[in-house]
Amino acid sequence: MKAREASQRQYLPNARVTTKSVVEALGDGTEVVREAPIISSSGVSVRNCNTCFLAANCPAFEADSDCAFSLPVEIKTKDQLVSVLNTMIEIQTGRTLFAQFGEELNGGYPDPNVSQEMDRLFKMVERLKKMESSQDFIKIEMRREASAGALSSIFGDRASILKELDSGPVASDNVIQQILETD
Repeated sequence: MKAREASQRQYLPNARVTTKSVVEALGDGTEVVREAPIISSSGVSVRNCNTCFLAANCPAFEADSDCAFSLPVEIKTKDQLVSVLNTMIEIQTGRTLFAQFGEELNGGYPDPNVSQEMDRLFKMVERLKKMESSQDFIKIEMRREASAGALSSIFGDRASILKELDSGPVASDNVIQQILETD
């Protein structure tokens, strides 16, 4: 195999590379600023009508031409990311419903491919909901098998304030605040 010279090498046409100054920590604790490569999409396609898998059905097919379609994509903000995810969910929903329609037309026997597409759709929706969620929460689970209660083991006599609370839902930060303030 013949090796190319460095001057003959170039980036792929569908990728753009820029640089960004970053601070890098060295092993001895010192920090240096260096230029790091940052890759992004250039929006340039190298698709050619002659070799396209859609050539037989494409409304814009033209022999010996590059692709007539382009879709500039930029995802740099949370809103842009949410928009892309919503678009993908809409596309996946259409695919799933069309596949389920085919399943019905073929007698209604459950098609594992349809189930797989449904699972894929649910995972996409779950990821979007998780990303959009801005809730902070803490879950504390306590178990105590000895005679004293778990809160008594932690807070001692000050845990008796819990007896004064109603039996409904309790805001834990208020309970802990009250226990710590009781002397």
